[in-house]
Amino acid sequence: MADRPAPKTALPQHPTSRSARRLYLMGAVYLALGIGLLGTFGGATLPGVLSAMFGGLLVAAGVRLQRVGPAVMINNAAHDLLTQGRFDEAIALLDTIAPARRHGLVGIAVLSQRAYVLFAQGDAAGAVAVASEALALKLPLLARSQGQQYRLVLRANRALMLAAAGDAAEAHAEATRIDAAPETMSLLKGITALSRAVTFARAGDREALLGELTTSRALLEQLNGREAMLVRTLARLVAVPAGGAYRAPAARDGGELSAVARWIVTVVPQAASFAPRAAERTEGVDASRLPTATAAARARVAADHALAQKLAPNPKQWALLLLSVAMGMAIALPIVRHAAWPMLGPWAITVPLAALMIYLLRRNRGLERSIREARALYADGHVAESDAKLVQSSRASAHAHAALALLDLAEHAERRDDLPAALALVDRALGRLFKNNAVKASMSDILVPSLIALRARILAALDRTDESLAELEVLTEEYPTFPYATSAALLVRVLVALRLGDRDLARALARTRAPDTRLPRHGELLFDLLVGEAGWFEADGERERIEGDLAMYPGVRAWIERVAPGLAAPVAPSTGVRIFDLGGAADADVLAAVTDAPRGSTREA
Repeated sequence: MADRPAPKTALPQHPTSRSARRLYLMGAVYLALGIGLLGTFGGATLPGVLSAMFGGLLVAAGVRLQRVGPAVMINNAAHDLLTQGRFDEAIALLDTIAPARRHGLVGIAVLSQRAYVLFAQGDAAGAVAVASEALALKLPLLARSQGQQYRLVLRANRALMLAAAGDAAEAHAEATRIDAAPETMSLLKGITALSRAVTFARAGDREALLGELTTSRALLEQLNGREAMLVRTLARLVAVPAGGAYRAPAARDGGELSAVARWIVTVVPQAASFAPRAAERTEGVDASRLPTATAAARARVAADHALAQKLAPNPKQWALLLLSVAMGMAIALPIVRHAAWPMLGPWAITVPLAALMIYLLRRNRGLERSIREARALYADGHVAESDAKLVQSSRASAHAHAALALLDLAEHAERRDDLPAALALVDRALGRLFKNNAVKASMSDILVPSLIALRARILAALDRTDESLAELEVLTEEYPTFPYATSAALLVRVLVALRLGDRDLARALARTRAPDTRLPRHGELLFDLLVGEAGWFEADGERERIEGDLAMYPGVRAWIERVAPGLAAPVAPSTGVRIFDLGGAADADVLAAVTDAPRGSTREA
């Protein structure tokens, strides 16, 4: 599979452009109404002023939407390059964003990517400086809630960068602030847990490192890419006998360290002998053996999308109806009874509008909190409680929040190998988003393509490879700047190759994975097993580590066995795991603490 060419700056029009034009039209109507009221009654009457101000706000919102869309697309396309390890191209693409657009959420996102690139290149101090610059940017008033989440992500990454730079005190303080914030997602707590583990490892505090890896295991399991490699390296480091863990770094077998191993050494210098072995990563694979989607498959996929939209429920419209009636009264009152206007007119406009805004704000915050709590429960192994909360959120009238809850439910079903249920949940989610064009456009950057990518891999696992490839075409053609496009396509192609019986091609594709490729947990395990089947694992004892994970998650084992029979067959536990021939066996109790399931528990995902 050849690398995808860098996206050009001449990107297609952002889907929210239609929403922007709609805001222009609505703003013009309210402006005209306000000017008309001012002209009819003379002077700065409150209704006229309010209507004109509201119209001006709508026009301003439309202008912002029209101008920010292209910058968001460039930022997302650069992120996809980042996941491929193409850092220079990612930075070059970010540089095409006009300086006037590098503020607010876009500015934070752009600087966050720059900080991550510096961090991945081993410059932790430079990464901290750029992250601090991003935190200094002001949040936009109309997207404050989203901006706070951006800042939490940035702060969590900054905690890890501070730990890598050797500033343990500030890293701990930043991690504590993140963990204490009620809006913090469990994934971010995994990053802060990793930052604490790094500070303990750098300080040579083996007991504290072991404690952090053990107590925070559920949180650390959510990490992927290079962060997950760092977690595994720390687990191997702490598993050797006391006195042997913190020796001077040295390259293995007299050779050079791999690129990701060199990065790990900049984060934890003591970990050189425990970092992943250098792999022969395949830079390009001829995937011509994979078929292309047929016209019939494309038609079936289009029909499925249309059916999902048709079957999706319509949300309750009473609030919008109330607002429409109120605005109609506001317009009619001056005509019917001039005397009543000064007393009733302003209230007829402002009260319903304010009530609607308060209702929507409270509803959205409640749904965000519910989904956040459900994810925390899932990370802690409380799957039934998590799904119950998500089911409740999936019934909300808000299409976007309902679709997000359905996405989580579908991923849970996939991980327990209940693929028909997962497919049905994805279709419900897509139906909710497709029901409203404005919502679909606003969710087109991440949520919609994430659902399509998930649908593609579910179809591939179900052996419906033709339709899976058709969904992949939809993802490529309609969402060209999806920030996880390459990672999603790679997993789907590996699954298609496996279902077509070409395991050699699947393995070759898996070898193209970059350290920053973002795969779901079960996808990473599949890739690890594929390359391990040919005799390569990143470290001694990795097969036993994978077996421990599969024992904890029977559904994941069943999923892997479905797509690659025999690949995840149970293996006998080893009597002792050698950690890179350090001259001593690993401490069995310590190794069990960081690689085995909690005693007496079996977690299903």
